[in-house]
Amino acid sequence: MIKGTYTRAAEYLSQVNAADLQDTIEDDGRPCWRILTDNLVTHPMIHVWDILQKSGRGDQVIEIFGDAFTERVRDLDGSPGWQGLVDYNNACVLALSGELSRAVRRLKNALETNPELVAWSQEDSDLESLRELPEYQDLYRTK
Repeated sequence: MIKGTYTRAAEYLSQVNAADLQDTIEDDGRPCWRILTDNLVTHPMIHVWDILQKSGRGDQVIEIFGDAFTERVRDLDGSPGWQGLVDYNNACVLALSGELSRAVRRLKNALETNPELVAWSQEDSDLESLRELPEYQDLYRTK
């Protein structure tokens, strides 16, 4: 069912003029492609992560949403805001999956690339497992 939904969405989007996907249609300034990505990819990912974590299959989180996925999503937009957000989400996946050192490194890159994420990163429950690590704490000493 999920695969069929995404297939139909992809078929529909293939008929849309690429320039139209750059249009801003909401007050927050995100282009249409970004709204679609957030609603069709990012938001559902959160639910899949949660289901896999709660069912003891955290290793599958990295398998599905790890580095390969991150690199594909990164290619959607070269802007620092997007690049930082992609790294940030990958840091969350790594932290939730127990890959703490890798998570801190990815988070460091995310915060350097997109400093607007600093405040949220200090409150985000996805990063809770990192809070006591000296390398995590070092990220905020200079901020």
